[in-house]
Amino acid sequence: MEFVTPGIDDLAYRQHLLADPGTMAYNAEWTEDGTGCIVQTDEQLRDWYQDFYRKSGMYYAYCVADGSPVGEVAISPEGMVSVIIEAKYRNCGYGRIALKKLCELAFTKLGYDFLVDDFPADRTGAERLFTSLRFERVNSETVKLTKQKWQLINNKQKQAHPEHP
Repeated sequence: MEFVTPGIDDLAYRQHLLADPGTMAYNAEWTEDGTGCIVQTDEQLRDWYQDFYRKSGMYYAYCVADGSPVGEVAISPEGMVSVIIEAKYRNCGYGRIALKKLCELAFTKLGYDFLVDDFPADRTGAERLFTSLRFERVNSETVKLTKQKWQLINNKQKQAHPEHP
């Protein structure tokens, strides 16, 4: 899997993700129609790209596997992460690969000291994903991973498996 940052004219996949009821079901309780979908026009996406993404300093990319997008990832300047895997690609390991890669990028290249995400513990798929990479629940809505803990875990893994750099 690789992360590919789309240009302003390459937002059709984001538009597709946000409008897909299966992908956005986790968001259902926060939308008026109960689907979780966020329908955005081309102009709204362009505005988001210019105002929110570009000006805020957020990291945003598509998750691409075997030449096709399977989801998206983001990190806000405050360390809030987002991993959205398209519904038809869930339970294939892409979420774990994407989150692991996102942590490595955040801690080794982007200079973050911690990462957080907000979701209730009863979202069992998200809970399993984040705890599998050693995020800890700090309250009923938030999980967190520090750079220090990430480094400690990765150093132990490298010591246990020195043949895999």
